[in-house]
Amino acid sequence: MVVRRVVSTRTAETVTELLRRVVEERGGTGTKARLDDFPVAGKTGTAQKVNLQTGGYSSKRIGSFVGFVPANAPRAVILVLIDEPKTASYGGVVAAPVFRAIASAVLKRLAVEPPATALQASAATPVPRPTPTEADAPVAPSPSATPSFLGLSLREALTRAHAAGWEVVVSGTGYVAAQQPLPGAPLGADHRLALRLAVGDTLATP
Repeated sequence: MVVRRVVSTRTAETVTELLRRVVEERGGTGTKARLDDFPVAGKTGTAQKVNLQTGGYSSKRIGSFVGFVPANAPRAVILVLIDEPKTASYGGVVAAPVFRAIASAVLKRLAVEPPATALQASAATPVPRPTPTEADAPVAPSPSATPSFLGLSLREALTRAHAAGWEVVVSGTGYVAAQQPLPGAPLGADHRLALRLAVGDTLATP
């Protein structure tokens, strides 16, 4: 039973995007929690344990990772705590791989279908344009050619596209690796833009 909403939808979406970067971005602390077929949002943690004799910190640690999956439509929230790990103490090293294994098994047990990754505008779900209270008034697209969104984060791409009056559909996770219409292509009458996101070495550059 839903009691109340504690944060706005917009805030929840922003936090989710930031937590996805922890897992999806190169150099993120939670990359070892990444799943091939599902977007993951999560946070690593490393904590020192208290020395009960001195009341201060001890040299013993707890490594942790907490996350939810799929990030865009959560079915499971998983917390992994490794008490006094023997190898490394960082949550991203010792706990994130355990999260990955558990999440993979849970999603399989729940028969959750992976999201489509193909760039098919007809099958993708349109991302609604922000209301006037959430963004500046739309600006008419350039009359000459389609701008490039390649290499942008999802948030930045949506901000620019919506501000220019585009109808956007999105597939994949990470950063914009492909777009349709292509950069520089003549503008279509419907101003419909399809973006495919990818992670790591598959990223395109503007």
